[in-house]
Amino acid sequence: MNVDWNKTKSIYKRTMGDKKILTVKSFENCNHNLFQCKTGGFYEIIDNNLPWNRCNGFLDSITNWLKKIK
Repeated sequence: MNVDWNKTKSIYKRTMGDKKILTVKSFENCNHNLFQCKTGGFYEIIDNNLPWNRCNGFLDSITNWLKKIK
């Protein structure tokens, strides 16, 4: 089951939007574990033949976010 990121983003903004530390960002071709994927399906997570590459921009984004809230 894939997560509908548009609905999730809307829920976060509605329930946590007034919190100053909330940042919503999506990463293209990225699964729930923040690794690059083709479909985002469950079986990709357990497929040991797929490369375990972090999503483009994720590490920079999380580093910048952590610096911002420090």
